[in-house]
Amino acid sequence: MADDSRTTDLALPTKHSIYSNGIYHGLPDLSHGPSGLTAIVTGSNGISGSHLLRVLSQNPIRWSKIYAFSRRPPSGKWPSHVEHIALDLTCSPHDIAEILRSQGVKPDYVFWFAYILVTDPTSGALQWHDHRLVDTNTDILSNFLSALPLANALPKRVVIQYGGKWCVEVFNKP
Repeated sequence: MADDSRTTDLALPTKHSIYSNGIYHGLPDLSHGPSGLTAIVTGSNGISGSHLLRVLSQNPIRWSKIYAFSRRPPSGKWPSHVEHIALDLTCSPHDIAEILRSQGVKPDYVFWFAYILVTDPTSGALQWHDHRLVDTNTDILSNFLSALPLANALPKRVVIQYGGKWCVEVFNKP
C-alpha cells in the first residue's frame, strides 16, 4: 500500500498580467521577470528576425544587450543596447567562435532565424525542392551551434524557427 501521508511540492501556476500594444493583444507583462539578459538574434534582417529584434529592444531592462547577427546591418535605427555583428554563418565553427570571443559575446538566449535560399546555378531561379536547401541550412546551424562551446558562450536556451518559404506564382490564362 502506498504511503499517502507524504506531501510533494507541486509547482503552482504563476499568474501574469496581459496587455495590448497596438494590433497585438494578450501579451504577457514580464516586468517582474528577470533583467539584464543578453540575446543573439540571427537572421536579424529577415521578417521574423527583424520583428523579434524590435520586440526585444523595446525592453532594455530585461534585454540589456542584444546582438544582431547578419552579414549586413539591420535596416533602421536601433537603440544603443542593440549591437550588429557582421557574421557569415557559412564560415567554420572556429572562425565563428573567434568572432564571438573577440566581441565578448556571452548570450543567455539565442533566437535562430538565419536562412539561406538556394538558387539554380544556371538560371538563378530559387530552388524549393532541392537537397541543397536542407544541406546548406543544416550546415549553417551546425557551424553556429558548434562554435558556441568553442567560444565558451553557451546560452541557457536556443530557440529555432525553421520552415519553408514559399512563393506562389499566378499565371494569366487566355
